[in-house]
Amino acid sequence: MNLKTILVHSQTLICTWVTLLALTFVLILLYLPNVSCTSVTGPRFCIPQYKIRFLDVLDEDRNLLQGLRDLLQLLSYVAVDLGSNSTIPATEDYDSINLVNTFDASNTFKINYLGFCKKQMTNSKIPTYCSGNRNGLEPISALVRDVGIQFGIVASKNPHIMGESFVYVFKMGLSALLTPSEEHPGKENVFSKYVSAKAAIDGESLRSAGETFHRLEELAYWLSMMQKFCWTLGWAGLIEFFLCVAILISILSAAPANLFGKWSKHIFWFESIGTLLLKSLPILVLLVSFFGVLSSATWYISLKKASSHYGLSHKFYDLELGEGFYINVCRLFFQCVILIQALRFTRNLRLEAHSDEERTEIGSPHKDPEAGSVLSSGTTV
Repeated sequence: MNLKTILVHSQTLICTWVTLLALTFVLILLYLPNVSCTSVTGPRFCIPQYKIRFLDVLDEDRNLLQGLRDLLQLLSYVAVDLGSNSTIPATEDYDSINLVNTFDASNTFKINYLGFCKKQMTNSKIPTYCSGNRNGLEPISALVRDVGIQFGIVASKNPHIMGESFVYVFKMGLSALLTPSEEHPGKENVFSKYVSAKAAIDGESLRSAGETFHRLEELAYWLSMMQKFCWTLGWAGLIEFFLCVAILISILSAAPANLFGKWSKHIFWFESIGTLLLKSLPILVLLVSFFGVLSSATWYISLKKASSHYGLSHKFYDLELGEGFYINVCRLFFQCVILIQALRFTRNLRLEAHSDEERTEIGSPHKDPEAGSVLSSGTTV
Protein backbone atom coordinates (compact mmCIF):
# COMPACT_ATOMS: atom_id res chain seq x y z
CA MET A 1 0.00 0.00 0.00
CA ASN A 2 1.53 3.31 -1.10
CA LEU A 3 1.74 6.49 0.94
CA LYS A 4 -1.09 8.21 -0.94
CA THR A 5 -3.55 5.42 -0.17
CA ILE A 6 -2.55 5.46 3.49
CA LEU A 7 -3.18 9.21 3.70
CA VAL A 8 -6.57 8.83 2.02
CA HIS A 9 -7.54 6.14 4.54
CA SER A 10 -6.47 8.35 7.45
CA GLN A 11 -8.43 11.34 6.15
CA THR A 12 -11.51 9.19 5.55
CA LEU A 13 -11.28 7.81 9.07
CA ILE A 14 -11.04 11.26 10.64
CA CYS A 15 -13.90 12.65 8.52
CA THR A 16 -16.11 9.70 9.43
CA TRP A 17 -15.32 10.18 13.12
CA VAL A 18 -16.11 13.91 13.01
CA THR A 19 -19.38 13.25 11.15
CA LEU A 20 -20.35 10.58 13.65
CA LEU A 21 -19.58 12.89 16.55
CA ALA A 22 -21.62 15.76 15.06
CA LEU A 23 -24.61 13.51 14.35
CA THR A 24 -24.58 12.20 17.91
CA PHE A 25 -24.50 15.72 19.33
CA VAL A 26 -27.51 16.66 17.21
CA LEU A 27 -29.27 13.47 18.28
CA ILE A 28 -28.80 14.28 21.97
CA LEU A 29 -30.15 17.80 21.41
CA LEU A 30 -33.27 16.27 19.86
CA TYR A 31 -34.11 14.78 23.26
CA LEU A 32 -34.73 18.23 24.76
CA PRO A 33 -38.41 18.29 23.66
CA ASN A 34 -39.03 15.21 25.84
CA VAL A 35 -38.51 17.28 28.99
CA SER A 36 -40.63 20.21 27.82
CA CYS A 37 -44.17 21.09 28.99
CA THR A 38 -43.01 21.09 32.62
CA SER A 39 -42.06 24.76 33.16
CA VAL A 40 -44.33 25.95 35.95
CA THR A 41 -42.79 29.42 35.85
CA GLY A 42 -41.04 31.33 33.11
CA PRO A 43 -41.46 30.72 29.37
CA ARG A 44 -43.94 27.98 28.49
CA PHE A 45 -41.62 25.83 26.39
CA CYS A 46 -43.74 22.90 25.21
CA ILE A 47 -43.28 20.52 22.29
CA PRO A 48 -45.97 17.88 22.98
CA GLN A 49 -46.42 14.34 21.77
CA TYR A 50 -50.09 14.96 21.09
CA LYS A 51 -52.80 17.56 21.69
CA ILE A 52 -56.31 16.95 22.95
CA ARG A 53 -59.31 19.27 22.76
CA PHE A 54 -62.84 18.55 23.94
CA LEU A 55 -65.76 19.13 21.61
CA ASP A 56 -69.23 20.53 22.07
CA VAL A 57 -71.92 17.90 21.55
CA LEU A 58 -75.18 19.32 20.22
CA ASP A 59 -77.33 16.57 21.70
CA GLU A 60 -77.72 17.81 25.27
CA ASP A 61 -79.33 14.57 26.43
CA ARG A 62 -76.24 12.57 25.45
CA ASN A 63 -73.60 15.13 26.22
CA LEU A 64 -71.46 13.39 28.81
CA LEU A 65 -69.10 16.34 29.14
CA GLN A 66 -71.91 18.77 29.86
CA GLY A 67 -72.75 16.85 33.01
CA LEU A 68 -69.12 17.02 34.10
CA ARG A 69 -68.99 20.74 33.37
CA ASP A 70 -72.12 21.38 35.43
CA LEU A 71 -70.76 19.34 38.33
CA LEU A 72 -67.42 21.14 38.28
CA GLN A 73 -69.19 24.49 38.07
CA LEU A 74 -71.28 23.65 41.13
CA LEU A 75 -68.20 22.53 43.06
CA SER A 76 -66.41 25.69 41.95
CA TYR A 77 -69.05 27.81 43.67
CA VAL A 78 -68.41 25.89 46.87
CA ALA A 79 -64.64 26.31 46.43
CA VAL A 80 -65.05 30.07 45.97
CA ASP A 81 -67.05 30.29 49.19
CA LEU A 82 -64.55 28.17 51.12
CA GLY A 83 -61.58 30.12 49.80
CA SER A 84 -62.98 33.53 50.61
CA ASN A 85 -61.87 33.37 54.29
CA SER A 86 -63.79 36.03 56.23
CA THR A 87 -64.54 38.33 53.31
CA ILE A 88 -67.52 38.04 51.01
CA PRO A 89 -66.53 36.89 47.50
CA ALA A 90 -66.85 39.45 44.75
CA THR A 91 -69.51 38.97 42.12
CA GLU A 92 -66.95 38.48 39.35
CA ASP A 93 -65.47 35.54 41.27
CA TYR A 94 -68.52 33.54 40.23
CA ASP A 95 -68.08 34.29 36.53
CA SER A 96 -67.59 31.24 34.33
CA ILE A 97 -64.09 32.33 33.31
CA ASN A 98 -62.97 32.12 36.94
CA LEU A 99 -64.39 28.65 37.57
CA VAL A 100 -63.04 25.18 36.83
CA ASN A 101 -63.08 24.81 33.05
CA THR A 102 -61.15 21.59 32.41
CA PHE A 103 -63.65 20.19 29.90
CA ASP A 104 -64.42 23.42 28.03
CA ALA A 105 -64.18 23.21 24.26
CA SER A 106 -61.94 26.28 24.12
CA ASN A 107 -59.12 24.52 25.99
CA THR A 108 -56.23 22.66 24.38
CA PHE A 109 -54.10 20.22 26.35
CA LYS A 110 -50.57 19.53 25.16
CA ILE A 111 -49.42 16.20 26.59
CA ASN A 112 -45.78 15.19 26.88
CA TYR A 113 -43.74 12.53 28.67
CA LEU A 114 -43.09 14.48 31.88
CA GLY A 115 -45.87 17.03 31.94
CA PHE A 116 -48.58 18.91 30.10
CA CYS A 117 -49.53 22.45 29.20
CA LYS A 118 -53.03 23.85 29.02
CA LYS A 119 -54.03 26.69 26.75
CA GLN A 120 -57.34 28.28 27.76
CA MET A 121 -58.65 30.90 25.38
CA THR A 122 -61.43 32.20 27.65
CA ASN A 123 -59.19 33.01 30.61
CA SER A 124 -57.18 36.18 30.05
CA LYS A 125 -55.61 36.08 33.53
CA ILE A 126 -53.89 32.72 33.01
CA PRO A 127 -54.01 31.97 29.28
CA THR A 128 -51.44 29.17 29.52
CA TYR A 129 -49.92 27.15 32.32
CA CYS A 130 -47.92 23.93 32.57
CA SER A 131 -47.53 21.24 35.18
CA GLY A 132 -45.40 18.17 35.72
CA ASN A 133 -47.09 14.80 35.36
CA ARG A 134 -45.21 11.61 36.17
CA ASN A 135 -47.83 9.48 34.40
CA GLY A 136 -46.55 10.74 31.07
CA LEU A 137 -48.77 10.31 28.05
CA GLU A 138 -51.75 9.01 30.02
CA PRO A 139 -54.40 11.74 29.58
CA ILE A 140 -56.79 10.85 32.42
CA SER A 141 -54.22 11.65 35.12
CA ALA A 142 -53.42 14.92 33.37
CA LEU A 143 -57.10 15.90 33.37
CA VAL A 144 -57.51 14.92 37.03
CA ARG A 145 -54.43 16.95 37.90
CA ASP A 146 -55.79 19.92 35.95
CA VAL A 147 -59.07 19.74 37.88
CA GLY A 148 -57.08 19.84 41.11
CA ILE A 149 -54.99 22.77 39.90
CA GLN A 150 -58.12 24.65 38.89
CA PHE A 151 -59.71 24.09 42.29
CA GLY A 152 -56.50 25.28 43.91
CA ILE A 153 -56.69 28.51 41.91
CA VAL A 154 -60.41 29.02 42.58
CA ALA A 155 -60.12 28.31 46.31
CA SER A 156 -56.94 30.40 46.65
CA LYS A 157 -54.96 27.35 47.75
CA ASN A 158 -51.68 25.90 46.51
CA PRO A 159 -52.51 24.65 42.97
CA HIS A 160 -49.58 22.23 42.87
CA ILE A 161 -50.57 20.52 46.13
CA MET A 162 -54.21 20.37 45.06
CA GLY A 163 -53.24 18.77 41.76
CA GLU A 164 -51.09 16.18 43.52
CA SER A 165 -53.90 15.46 45.97
CA PHE A 166 -56.45 14.88 43.23
CA VAL A 167 -54.12 12.50 41.39
CA TYR A 168 -53.40 10.66 44.63
CA VAL A 169 -57.12 10.22 45.34
CA PHE A 170 -57.65 9.05 41.75
CA LYS A 171 -54.96 6.39 42.08
CA MET A 172 -56.26 5.30 45.47
CA GLY A 173 -59.70 4.88 43.93
CA LEU A 174 -58.30 2.65 41.19
CA SER A 175 -56.40 0.64 43.76
CA ALA A 176 -59.51 0.22 45.88
CA LEU A 177 -61.46 -1.04 42.89
CA LEU A 178 -58.81 -3.58 41.97
CA THR A 179 -57.87 -4.91 45.42
CA PRO A 180 -59.97 -6.37 48.25
CA SER A 181 -60.62 -4.31 51.35
CA GLU A 182 -57.72 -4.36 53.79
CA GLU A 183 -60.13 -4.49 56.73
CA HIS A 184 -61.79 -7.64 55.36
CA PRO A 185 -59.10 -9.67 53.56
CA GLY A 186 -60.43 -12.41 51.36
CA LYS A 187 -63.87 -10.85 51.19
CA GLU A 188 -65.59 -8.78 48.54
CA ASN A 189 -64.35 -5.38 47.48
CA VAL A 190 -65.50 -2.31 49.40
CA PHE A 191 -66.94 -0.84 46.20
CA SER A 192 -68.77 -4.09 45.56
CA LYS A 193 -70.38 -3.80 48.98
CA TYR A 194 -71.44 -0.25 48.21
CA VAL A 195 -72.96 -1.18 44.85
CA SER A 196 -74.79 -4.13 46.42
CA ALA A 197 -76.14 -1.98 49.24
CA LYS A 198 -77.26 0.71 46.81
CA ALA A 199 -78.98 -1.90 44.65
CA ALA A 200 -80.83 -3.23 47.69
CA ILE A 201 -82.01 0.27 48.59
CA ASP A 202 -83.10 1.08 45.03
CA GLY A 203 -84.78 -2.29 44.61
CA GLU A 204 -82.43 -3.51 41.87
CA SER A 205 -81.34 -7.11 41.51
CA LEU A 206 -77.96 -8.28 42.76
CA ARG A 207 -77.15 -9.46 39.25
CA SER A 208 -77.56 -5.95 37.90
CA ALA A 209 -75.41 -4.61 40.74
CA GLY A 210 -72.75 -7.20 39.98
CA GLU A 211 -72.70 -6.20 36.32
CA THR A 212 -72.32 -2.55 37.30
CA PHE A 213 -69.41 -3.34 39.59
CA HIS A 214 -67.82 -5.55 36.94
CA ARG A 215 -67.90 -2.67 34.46
CA LEU A 216 -66.32 -0.36 37.04
CA GLU A 217 -63.67 -2.95 37.81
CA GLU A 218 -62.94 -3.44 34.12
CA LEU A 219 -62.64 0.32 33.62
CA ALA A 220 -60.27 0.60 36.58
CA TYR A 221 -58.19 -2.27 35.20
CA TRP A 222 -57.78 -0.61 31.82
CA LEU A 223 -56.96 2.74 33.40
CA SER A 224 -54.31 1.04 35.52
CA MET A 225 -52.87 -0.69 32.45
CA MET A 226 -52.83 2.65 30.61
CA GLN A 227 -50.77 4.19 33.40
CA LYS A 228 -48.29 1.31 33.37
CA PHE A 229 -47.99 1.44 29.59
CA CYS A 230 -47.31 5.19 29.58
CA TRP A 231 -44.90 4.76 32.49
CA THR A 232 -43.03 2.16 30.42
CA LEU A 233 -42.88 4.56 27.48
CA GLY A 234 -41.35 7.22 29.69
CA TRP A 235 -38.69 4.84 30.97
CA ALA A 236 -37.95 3.65 27.43
CA GLY A 237 -37.28 7.25 26.41
CA LEU A 238 -34.97 7.72 29.39
CA ILE A 239 -33.04 4.53 28.59
CA GLU A 240 -32.77 5.63 24.98
CA PHE A 241 -31.27 8.96 26.05
CA PHE A 242 -28.65 7.33 28.28
CA LEU A 243 -27.74 4.92 25.48
CA CYS A 244 -27.14 7.90 23.19
CA VAL A 245 -24.88 9.45 25.84
CA ALA A 246 -23.02 6.14 26.00
CA ILE A 247 -22.61 6.25 22.21
CA LEU A 248 -21.14 9.75 22.50
CA ILE A 249 -18.65 8.55 25.12
CA SER A 250 -17.70 5.54 22.99
CA ILE A 251 -17.15 7.80 19.97
CA LEU A 252 -14.83 10.02 21.99
CA SER A 253 -13.03 6.94 23.30
CA ALA A 254 -12.60 5.51 19.81
CA ALA A 255 -11.07 8.68 18.38
CA PRO A 256 -8.47 7.96 15.66
CA ALA A 257 -4.91 7.71 16.92
CA ASN A 258 -3.87 10.34 14.36
CA LEU A 259 -5.63 12.98 16.45
CA PHE A 260 -3.49 12.29 19.51
CA GLY A 261 -0.05 11.80 18.01
CA LYS A 262 2.48 10.59 20.58
CA TRP A 263 -0.29 10.07 23.17
CA SER A 264 -2.02 7.46 21.02
CA LYS A 265 -0.17 4.55 22.63
CA HIS A 266 -1.50 5.56 26.06
CA ILE A 267 -5.17 5.46 24.97
CA PHE A 268 -5.07 2.17 23.11
CA TRP A 269 -7.37 0.45 25.59
CA PHE A 270 -9.91 3.28 25.45
CA GLU A 271 -9.95 3.08 21.69
CA SER A 272 -10.49 -0.68 21.77
CA ILE A 273 -13.37 -0.42 24.25
CA GLY A 274 -14.95 2.46 22.35
CA THR A 275 -14.74 0.54 19.08
CA LEU A 276 -16.35 -2.49 20.69
CA LEU A 277 -19.22 -0.39 22.07
CA LEU A 278 -19.76 1.30 18.71
CA LYS A 279 -20.53 -2.09 17.21
CA SER A 280 -23.42 -2.77 19.59
CA LEU A 281 -24.81 0.45 21.12
CA PRO A 282 -26.19 2.02 17.89
CA ILE A 283 -28.12 -1.17 17.16
CA LEU A 284 -29.50 -1.28 20.69
CA VAL A 285 -30.57 2.37 20.74
CA LEU A 286 -32.19 1.95 17.32
CA LEU A 287 -34.28 -0.96 18.63
CA VAL A 288 -35.35 0.99 21.73
CA SER A 289 -36.21 4.03 19.63
CA PHE A 290 -38.23 1.96 17.17
CA PHE A 291 -40.14 0.43 20.08
CA GLY A 292 -40.86 3.91 21.45
CA VAL A 293 -42.09 5.33 18.14
CA LEU A 294 -44.20 2.26 17.41
CA SER A 295 -45.72 2.29 20.91
CA SER A 296 -46.45 6.03 20.72
CA ALA A 297 -48.15 5.60 17.36
CA THR A 298 -50.19 2.68 18.71
CA TRP A 299 -51.16 4.73 21.75
CA TYR A 300 -52.22 7.66 19.58
CA ILE A 301 -54.34 5.45 17.32
CA SER A 302 -55.99 3.84 20.36
CA LEU A 303 -56.88 7.22 21.84
CA LYS A 304 -58.09 8.44 18.47
CA LYS A 305 -60.53 5.56 18.17
CA ALA A 306 -61.55 5.52 21.84
CA SER A 307 -64.03 8.37 21.44
CA SER A 308 -66.20 6.39 19.02
CA HIS A 309 -65.93 3.07 20.88
CA TYR A 310 -66.69 1.66 24.32
CA GLY A 311 -70.39 2.51 24.05
CA LEU A 312 -69.89 6.23 23.42
CA SER A 313 -72.47 7.56 21.00
CA HIS A 314 -70.65 10.79 20.17
CA LYS A 315 -67.13 11.98 19.58
CA PHE A 316 -66.25 13.98 22.67
CA TYR A 317 -62.69 15.05 21.93
CA ASP A 318 -60.35 15.75 19.07
CA LEU A 319 -56.81 14.37 19.06
CA GLU A 320 -53.88 15.69 17.06
CA LEU A 321 -50.27 14.60 16.81
CA GLY A 322 -47.81 17.05 18.32
CA GLU A 323 -44.43 18.21 17.12
CA GLY A 324 -42.72 15.94 19.64
CA PHE A 325 -43.89 12.81 17.83
CA TYR A 326 -42.41 14.01 14.55
CA ILE A 327 -39.16 14.80 16.34
CA ASN A 328 -39.15 11.20 17.58
CA VAL A 329 -39.39 10.04 13.98
CA CYS A 330 -36.50 12.37 13.05
CA ARG A 331 -34.47 10.88 15.89
CA LEU A 332 -35.15 7.43 14.50
CA PHE A 333 -33.81 8.57 11.13
CA PHE A 334 -30.70 10.06 12.77
CA GLN A 335 -30.11 6.81 14.62
CA CYS A 336 -30.21 4.88 11.35
CA VAL A 337 -27.62 7.26 9.87
CA ILE A 338 -25.47 6.97 13.01
CA LEU A 339 -25.59 3.18 12.78
CA ILE A 340 -24.38 3.31 9.17
CA GLN A 341 -21.64 5.78 10.06
CA ALA A 342 -20.57 3.69 13.05
CA LEU A 343 -20.23 0.61 10.85
CA ARG A 344 -18.19 2.60 8.34
CA PHE A 345 -16.01 3.98 11.11
CA THR A 346 -15.24 0.56 12.60
CA ARG A 347 -14.47 -0.78 9.13
CA ASN A 348 -12.11 2.12 8.46
CA LEU A 349 -10.46 1.45 11.81
CA ARG A 350 -9.70 -2.09 10.70
CA LEU A 351 -8.26 -0.80 7.43
CA GLU A 352 -6.16 1.72 9.36
CA ALA A 353 -4.84 -1.02 11.63
CA HIS A 354 -4.02 -3.15 8.59
CA SER A 355 -2.18 -0.24 6.93
CA ASP A 356 -0.22 0.35 10.15
CA GLU A 357 0.94 -3.25 10.06
CA GLU A 358 2.05 -2.86 6.45
CA ARG A 359 3.93 0.34 7.26
CA THR A 360 5.66 -1.45 10.12
CA GLU A 361 6.69 -4.27 7.83
CA ILE A 362 7.98 -1.84 5.19
CA GLY A 363 9.88 0.31 7.66
CA SER A 364 11.53 -2.55 9.61
CA PRO A 365 15.04 -3.64 8.40
CA HIS A 366 15.45 -7.18 7.05
CA LYS A 367 18.62 -9.12 7.54
CA ASP A 368 20.18 -11.02 4.67
CA PRO A 369 20.65 -14.57 5.93
CA GLU A 370 23.60 -15.26 3.57
CA ALA A 371 25.39 -12.07 4.58
CA GLY A 372 24.84 -12.93 8.19
CA SER A 373 26.31 -16.38 7.71
CA VAL A 374 29.37 -15.00 5.94
CA LEU A 375 30.01 -12.48 8.68
CA SER A 376 29.53 -15.05 11.36
CA SER A 377 31.90 -17.48 9.68
CA GLY A 378 34.71 -14.96 9.17
CA THR A 379 38.12 -15.78 10.64
CA THR A 380 39.96 -13.61 13.04
CA VAL A 381 43.43 -12.56 12.00
